[in-house]
Amino acid sequence: MGAVQAQDFQGALWAIACRLPGTTREDVESAITRARIVRSWPMRGTLHFVVAEDLGWMLDLLAPRVRASTKGRRRQLELDDEVLASTRRLVEKSLEKNGPQTRTSLFAMLEAHHISTREQRGAHILQHHALEGLICLAAHHGKQPTFALSECWIPKRKHLSLQESLAELTLRYFRSHGPATAEDFAWWSGLRITQVREGLSLCRNELDVLRLGETEYWTGGFEVSATTRMPSVRLLPGFDEYLLGYRDRSAILEPKYASHMGPGNNGIFLPVFL
Repeated sequence: MGAVQAQDFQGALWAIACRLPGTTREDVESAITRARIVRSWPMRGTLHFVVAEDLGWMLDLLAPRVRASTKGRRRQLELDDEVLASTRRLVEKSLEKNGPQTRTSLFAMLEAHHISTREQRGAHILQHHALEGLICLAAHHGKQPTFALSECWIPKRKHLSLQESLAELTLRYFRSHGPATAEDFAWWSGLRITQVREGLSLCRNELDVLRLGETEYWTGGFEVSATTRMPSVRLLPGFDEYLLGYRDRSAILEPKYASHMGPGNNGIFLPVFL
């Protein structure tokens, strides 16, 4: 999949489990606890689950655009380079000393050092350091997620060049989401369309392209037998990749019904029957 949307933690557990027949909630939670998968903000400033060893190269490829897009908001919150450098030192020192900590605990630590976390300042501080690769979300403490130093929580990391990263993410997206368009991939990943075109060029021999009218759809990977028995109903969580993995969702959802999936058009996507 490359990445699975994880704004809603409970729903994200099911999004993973429902794609792995026989998998239990405990299996997915165990994968988190053992740092096989990890939750962070690798793309679009939105929480996703990714394979833990992939987080580093994904951030190298995708995080610069996210950081650039939030620069204005950081300025509004008076989070300049000096403040962020200070919070980085404090967060790093606290996690080195105490191990994984909840957001509430880290906010309290920052407040104790006279750094306000109000008006979303705290959330932007932690997200910024996650985008830098300093921290990631770790195992839960009760009902609350904890933050850990990435280098401690994920000791094994895959190292790729930016070109290798672009090719790898391109393959993963179209093998799991295809048929899909270049614009779909650009929306999902947050990459510029020029980067998407480069990725497709790098993977041209490993993907198939289908043309419907003037639109190109890219796909590749799995062969599905026509005799494969499929359930007639699936239950999908909110924010599921089947719907949110594309810019254009009209192939699976008539636009007139879109308001049923996301009432209020406020960015909240409900669980659905498929």
